Amino acid sequence: MLGHPAVFQGCRTTRPGRPGFCSFVDRGSRLFVYGTGSTPQWLMAELTHLEIGRRVGLTGTRRDLYEGTAEVELAGISLLPVNRYDRILKRLQGQWRSDSDPLDAFQVTGAERVNAYAGAKTSVDYISVQPECGVLTTHGPYLYAWDESGTGGLCYEISKVSDNTLVLIYQPRGRVLKYSREGTAQ
Repeated sequence: MLGHPAVFQGCRTTRPGRPGFCSFVDRGSRLFVYGTGSTPQWLMAELTHLEIGRRVGLTGTRRDLYEGTAEVELAGISLLPVNRYDRILKRLQGQWRSDSDPLDAFQVTGAERVNAYAGAKTSVDYISVQPECGVLTTHGPYLYAWDESGTGGLCYEISKVSDNTLVLIYQPRGRVLKYSREGTAQ
């Protein structure tokens, strides 16, 4: 049974006139809700009106499919109050390019980060903005990123995020990573 927050990633149709699916990211996996399953159609329709990146509370039954992925028979959904970490995640949305290596870039959509190098997709991470990252609790906020398989995670202190600039400090090494929003002067 579910009863925890997740970030809405959007809904897609599989074929015209056929039910599709919606997806969410929680703190460890990707969740799929299918229009052909036990989730009521009125609830599927309600999901299509949510904003990508919106944090919600889910209730229902979870069935693990494979590492880091589960199907959910959704029984209910509630909008959670927007907090500081939700606002930071919203600011992270969009395309970012490294100031030190212009071939290195990533796109944030909801709680998903698609990494690319020289225009070629290299990996997909799921992200969470949170007050702590493992034993790191003093500076924050932190960006926690884990790979699609759920086998590895990375911690970054968010030093600065503005409309055009993102500064992350890779933990525990302390390496400073600077990014500019795509389309802005560096």
